[in-house]
Amino acid sequence: MANNRPIGVYDSGMGGLTVWREIRRLLPRESLIYLGDGKNCPYGSRPAGEVRRLADESVARPRRSTSCAGNTPRCPSWAWSRR
Repeated sequence: MANNRPIGVYDSGMGGLTVWREIRRLLPRESLIYLGDGKNCPYGSRPAGEVRRLADESVARPRRSTSCAGNTPRCPSWAWSRR
């Protein structure tokens, strides 16, 4: 049975589009979705708890997996996102 859910690429802004393009180049037949949080960027000066909350809200869509393209959301969210 095929898994048709998309692979998500998450970033706090638009910089992750370069990651999306590279994944598209490497996996041209995969369904991809870009999860950019342009409304709340930049994340850099925000407390870790707020970054985790924003990341949770941004990726709360059905998907197969998510690649975190930006450094700021990845740092405080990495251990949390692996649960």
